[in-house]
Amino acid sequence: MAEKTTIKRRRVTEEILPSYSITSNFVHQDTNMARAILHHKRSEDATKTLQTMKAEHVKVTADLRESLNQSRSTILQLEQALDSQQRFNREMESNFNLEKDAYVNEIEGLKERVKSLEKKNQENNDYTNSPRTREIELTKKVNELEVKLLESTNSTQSSFNESLTKDYTNVCKQLKQYQTENTKLARELKHYKGISQNVEYLREETNSLKQQLLKTEEIKNAKFVLEVENANLRSERDAWTRYLESKPEYNQLTPSSIIYDLTKQIDNGKYLTTRIEQLEQEIETQNTTINLLEDHIYQLKTTVSEKEREKSFNDEERNIYKRREETLKKHISILQSQLKLYDNEEMNLMEQSYDEKKAARIAELELLLNELENREVEVPKIKNDTPIVVPNGPYEKITSGTTILEFLTKIHQQKELYLKDLNEAKAKAQEQFREHTNQTQLNQQTNQELNQESNQESNQESNQELTQELTQESNKENIPSEGRYLSLIQNPASENYAIRRDLLNRLQQENQELIQIQLNNAKDIESILLPQSTITNYQKQNQDLQKKAESLNKRIDRMKSACNDQIEEVKTQVRELLGYNIIFRSDSIVRMEPVVVGSGELSFLIKYTDRENEEIVLRIVGSNKELYIEQFHDIYQTYVIEDGNIPAFLNAAALELYGLKA
Repeated sequence: MAEKTTIKRRRVTEEILPSYSITSNFVHQDTNMARAILHHKRSEDATKTLQTMKAEHVKVTADLRESLNQSRSTILQLEQALDSQQRFNREMESNFNLEKDAYVNEIEGLKERVKSLEKKNQENNDYTNSPRTREIELTKKVNELEVKLLESTNSTQSSFNESLTKDYTNVCKQLKQYQTENTKLARELKHYKGISQNVEYLREETNSLKQQLLKTEEIKNAKFVLEVENANLRSERDAWTRYLESKPEYNQLTPSSIIYDLTKQIDNGKYLTTRIEQLEQEIETQNTTINLLEDHIYQLKTTVSEKEREKSFNDEERNIYKRREETLKKHISILQSQLKLYDNEEMNLMEQSYDEKKAARIAELELLLNELENREVEVPKIKNDTPIVVPNGPYEKITSGTTILEFLTKIHQQKELYLKDLNEAKAKAQEQFREHTNQTQLNQQTNQELNQESNQESNQESNQELTQELTQESNKENIPSEGRYLSLIQNPASENYAIRRDLLNRLQQENQELIQIQLNNAKDIESILLPQSTITNYQKQNQDLQKKAESLNKRIDRMKSACNDQIEEVKTQVRELLGYNIIFRSDSIVRMEPVVVGSGELSFLIKYTDRENEEIVLRIVGSNKELYIEQFHDIYQTYVIEDGNIPAFLNAAALELYGLKA
């Protein structure tokens, strides 16, 4: 009897444990799906932020380009004005240099005249000073001679009187000559004094001319400065006139209001330049954050792919464990049937004899059952409990990132509260499950005391009811801590739409059947009466079909253009890589023309006669085909006849042609 009660307990636990393992597997799958959805939402939010940032970046770059173009145009205008100003300055410098050279030449001529006059004055002074010195010398000689005369009178006057008188007469004559010369020299001195006065006058004139020259140079410098200022003012005036002509709205304004508007524009320009610099800095920071976000998204993608692989591996392991579980259940059912047979035989042979072999076999089978139960308990526990570690990206640098983080923290807090509630519910469910197990044990103990036949039938019915109740209560209350059950509810709008759609299809079918009946009955009549609604419906259907046909034709045209583009790309790639121009003919023949040789000299025609057996016909065509056939004889023998490899022959032919041209 004790053995029977243990077998019944095992049955109850066997029926309860598989349901618990299946629910845990479903919960684990739900958590993985929720994590994958969360990662997908994060990646979508990150891509949206990237797109918005890129759009802002494109707008800012467009504004910067416009400002750059405007600044370039203003720079070109300023350069043109500067070139014209430089030309004017060069002309003014050349004119100034010419005038300066002329004034310098005049000053040098005047200086030479002054020097020549100074030399003449010096000569005149020297000439006037020389007779005075001679007169002084003569007076000295006369005095000496008078002294000698006085001395000679005291001595012998008779011998030297005549000689002295002669000398005296000669001296008197010389004195007269000197006096006449002196008068002449006095006249000349007066004349030269007048000339010297003229020289001083000329000197004063030269000094005055020098001062006038300095003044003229100062005036010229001032004139040059004024001309430069005048030219600048003219250029500014021309620029202002052009600017005012370009903007006719300023014609009605006063100069002060125009200047106020322009200063305001300059201030706005300065503000915009500072704003542009700030935006450039922000763009740089945003670019760095975008790069970091891209790296983070790439890391998320890699982690998601890794987790998907782990999930696939876990799913495969679960499938394997399910298969093992099914095989073990089959094995358990076989063992249970064997145990039932042994129990029946024991009951029949209990009074007659006791078989030790059977008892040992029963003990072995009980051990095997215990092992299988332990395995079934361990199988649902084998799962990947490693938490998904995702590195935090630079979300805090973006406003949207901070809002997302706040939202996720709220979700995480709600999840923790939900998990606490689930754990409490799980503990309550486990307590109720224990109470139910205790009740089942008490019921089994009470049922053991009854008769064997009545007990077997009653116990089977009660155990079935208990197992049903326990499974229902466990399904209701024993909710695992890692997830929750989700049930799909049908949408009433979709149900109504499906009902109306079905009704409409049936009505259309009935309408077509009625029209067909009319056509069959009225074969001799050319026209049939149809209601207006059917005609409008047919017209709508016709329009819808025409629209679909147009859209399909457009799609076909797009596909054709895309295919043609791809074919052209393939042709260009083949021409660049293999050295052949490929032409697809309408008669399913492919024409291959070598790039190295002209199109009319040599070409290969390839045609598939039987694609299943891969039968290909190769022809060599061209004006110089005989020469090239002789050249390709060895290659044709090795690659086509012996190996049957046409691509190898074409590559070898391209190499041969390249060698011939080289």
